Amino acid sequence: MKKYFFFITSLLICCQLANAQKIEVSELKNEVFKIQTSSEKLEIKDDFEYCLVKYISNGKEEFYIMGCFDVNSIHSFPPSAKILFKLFDGSLMDVVSLTSKIINIHKNKYVPTIYYPISEEQLVSLFSGIKKIRIELLSVDKEGTPFVDYQDIEFKKDKVGKNLQKMHESIVKYETKNNNIITKKLNSSTRKNIFEGF
Repeated sequence: MKKYFFFITSLLICCQLANAQKIEVSELKNEVFKIQTSSEKLEIKDDFEYCLVKYISNGKEEFYIMGCFDVNSIHSFPPSAKILFKLFDGSLMDVVSLTSKIINIHKNKYVPTIYYPISEEQLVSLFSGIKKIRIELLSVDKEGTPFVDYQDIEFKKDKVGKNLQKMHESIVKYETKNNNIITKKLNSSTRKNIFEGF
């Protein structure tokens, strides 16, 4: 009986570790502390990866769903691009991007990247299960002319909502564990005064 109990306990711990999201970035830049999870993929025409990012500064905390296409993708994002979520309960949520940019990661290699601001309340509502996602994007036709398009991804079973929940839990756990360090770093960072030496 003890062996059986030990086996089940070990199996549950391994499953939890396998499902846990990793924190890939935790850094202080320009008086803003950034915590970013590892990413997950959505299968569409070009692979689209997403992760959850939290920014902390001067008592202000903001979450973003960060998304990006594959390296050198033919797709990018128009200004103020939207992402639509349809939940399994039938409700809809639309989020307008704050910014999108093309990040040059190496010679002739770039990654189209987008940041969707999302409140914690909105984020928690996505945990209940996402049935469909529509991503607004910028495509190019055969003549090389850009046009605004969208791609839909439908799910028979929720995957993205659960992933976002795991990402959120990882950020909260990291922040709780490292609260003293984060606070110390934020308090020790000093912003340059724009009027100094002017």
